[in-house]
Amino acid sequence: MTLLPPTRSRLVPCIAALAAVLVFSLSANLLPAAIIRLAEEFGVSENSLAKIYAVQFSAFFVTTLLAGIVCDKFGKRMPLTAAALVTAVGAWIWGTAPGIPQAYLGAALMGMGGGVIESMSSALLSELYPTRRKLLLNLSQIVYCTGAIGGPALMGYFLPRGVSWRIFFMTLAVIAVALLVLFLLSRLPAPDHEDRVDLRKLKVVAGRRSFIIPCLALFGYVFSESAVVSFCNPYLHERLGAPENWAIYSISIVWGAMALGRGICAILPESLSFEKVAAGLMLMAGGTLVAQAWIPVWQVSIVFFGLSGLAFAGTWPLVVGLAANRNPRHTSSVLGIVIATGALGCVVAPPTMALLLETLPASWAYPLCSIPIWLSAGAVLWLAREPIHLAHASVKHRAQAVKERLAGARHGEES
Repeated sequence: MTLLPPTRSRLVPCIAALAAVLVFSLSANLLPAAIIRLAEEFGVSENSLAKIYAVQFSAFFVTTLLAGIVCDKFGKRMPLTAAALVTAVGAWIWGTAPGIPQAYLGAALMGMGGGVIESMSSALLSELYPTRRKLLLNLSQIVYCTGAIGGPALMGYFLPRGVSWRIFFMTLAVIAVALLVLFLLSRLPAPDHEDRVDLRKLKVVAGRRSFIIPCLALFGYVFSESAVVSFCNPYLHERLGAPENWAIYSISIVWGAMALGRGICAILPESLSFEKVAAGLMLMAGGTLVAQAWIPVWQVSIVFFGLSGLAFAGTWPLVVGLAANRNPRHTSSVLGIVIATGALGCVVAPPTMALLLETLPASWAYPLCSIPIWLSAGAVLWLAREPIHLAHASVKHRAQAVKERLAGARHGEES
């Protein structure tokens, strides 16, 4: 099946949603890439900076949880525009921060903005193209990987050459302002009457296994992914003696492998089981993390971090896609809660990794952090046994409804 026609009313918000994912990607990956320089400038340990990362994703969790409910009730345009502005302010504060307190504030604001733009951009893409979620959600994650590769790669090249880490945060602020303008130019369909949030109905949905398991699975996946992305830099530099530039490049290598894997997942047939593919990828990722226990040299460790990224690949979009497929009503609220639950992995993983590295042999850290993703794979395979009570005709019906709502929004603006 082909994509819906790329008319201006559909194409502009699609581009804005993909650009939002890029902005969030940069905001989430600048701190891990700059962590060695930040520790030196602020006079703190690298492990202590994990608390700032946890604050950022705690704010991400809260706004993601609320964003879906707000967007289902009032529409997505105002929350997305406000989130782009908050992200820009947070990045600018980070870039000008004279000390740790200001860095905490900047991180919290970037987390608040990121929680809305990342989760609701995914919900927007799912709504605009309900018959091609596997393609569009994987495409959005390829865009995410582009930022996650490019930011650390540029920092790995320029930071050892004397360029300040602050320049990268200030540049992010400018890009976030451009995103704000793009959302202002977008026509976003208002939620139809059936999808306007009803907390009583949402409570019923929240009690279903088809909702609970994607929440738990995304948490387990994000926990393991965050453990890799947040700590592969200092892990390689301190434990295995990797040069600073290669320790930073490792982040880009992980995301580069993810981009490759997500490109492959994007072209998988829509009829292929979301659950079985996601579970298989998570099992592979767990194996690569366990292997880190026996790797004695940084070059081989980087290769296995890259294999972790390849295995992580399409897990996030596949889990989000299966949540949308199994819960076709109140999509913004459902995906907001699922993604918010996943974001808790980013909150929990950094302090957990810091604790493991400080109290146990470093070689134990990644095998122990593989446990959540193993459990997630088992939960998703269990969910695969439950049939999807959603006919393909219903999906096509919702696609037509989206087209009609976009046409209505365009007609209203022209009037």
